Amino acid sequence: MGGVIGNVLAKVMTVSVSRKPGGGPPPLLKNPSRASCLIAAFVQALVFLTAISANVLQSMLDWSCNPWTTCYFQLSAVICLLTTVFYVFLACVDYRSDERWYSYLGWMLLITLVKLGGKRRGAG
Repeated sequence: MGGVIGNVLAKVMTVSVSRKPGGGPPPLLKNPSRASCLIAAFVQALVFLTAISANVLQSMLDWSCNPWTTCYFQLSAVICLLTTVFYVFLACVDYRSDERWYSYLGWMLLITLVKLGGKRRGAG
């Protein structure tokens, strides 16, 4: 399965191959989506500011909100802050091995699942 995913990634990403005859290190894959990562970081920063301002306005104006709503906004702010840092980090990455890209993909999947789980809990 890893070979199939690696072949797909090799077709999608630019491969920088500089091998010595008879072996050497594996090729590194170039990051083709630096601008997309910066856009995603900017959007996450806006959502972070929105969640923080909702918390501040709720406390300043003495709104009576459901405690779950307050908890949801606080959790959203924390997750968006972490996601913003992660996307800025990805935008700074030039070349990495396929194993490292797989680990980044796993972290992105985990972040997405946490966001979806929080949305389901907060919406109900």
